[in-house]
Amino acid sequence: PALRSRALPVATPPHLAMPPRAGSSAALFDALGVVQLHPCRTTEAANAFLGARPANTVPLAQATSAFAQVQIRFQPKAEELQEQELHCENDVAVCNRECEKLFGEKVEEMEEPCKLAVDKHFGSMVCFPSCATVQERRRGRVTINEISVGDEIAAERGDTSRVVALLHHNTEQIAIYLKVSYDGGELVVSPQHLVRARICPDLNVEGSDFASKYALGLSWTWLPAEDLRPGDEMEDASGGAVRVEAVSRERLRGAHAPLTASGALLVEGILCSCYAPPV
Repeated sequence: PALRSRALPVATPPHLAMPPRAGSSAALFDALGVVQLHPCRTTEAANAFLGARPANTVPLAQATSAFAQVQIRFQPKAEELQEQELHCENDVAVCNRECEKLFGEKVEEMEEPCKLAVDKHFGSMVCFPSCATVQERRRGRVTINEISVGDEIAAERGDTSRVVALLHHNTEQIAIYLKVSYDGGELVVSPQHLVRARICPDLNVEGSDFASKYALGLSWTWLPAEDLRPGDEMEDASGGAVRVEAVSRERLRGAHAPLTASGALLVEGILCSCYAPPV
């Protein structure tokens, strides 16, 4: 019979064997008697094991959770479709305050439409031309025709007030305005617009309709711009007084009347109301 030879493992002579380095994982395995597998064979065995296991294909929605299921009910907010009715005195300022009192908790849904209806009812035409400037909280000084609902513009004594509506916003209309010159600038405003001012006590207005409506003195009050005279004083941004030097008329383009939440705004640094006087 043919002889078959089998290769015998060649033993490494003891004097040529490399002892494991102290502190290595190999030395630790030898000390514990753990049989080490060849790295390549270890990887092949792991792949074979994982390949034989079926993959978990349970959808995420079907996976079990440690939390119990709950049901939460809520009622969607419905729009206020029913027409409302406001009862107030025949005064635009009083009616606007009534809007705030009744609908202050629903500014956008109720208060703003209420104030717009009040303005339409009284038919007030109190505006500023497009060239008038105001101070917007984020953008700084801008012309009034650039103002939009939601802007916050300077009001009285350092406060800002949110614009809740644009009562008038016409860039093409030509109108007659009063140019009130004072020591520091000019305020251009419609004649019926209310301005925070006080009457100079030295001004002789005896016998005029104006004298019967407003008492002379140094107390601040809201006056129609057409009743201002040289020597009177207007309230500025800090609550101080600036003296009126001259009043003239001028035709200018634009008619703008932003309505603020506080009912007041600073135009050219002068405190103005958003309203006209009661008829």
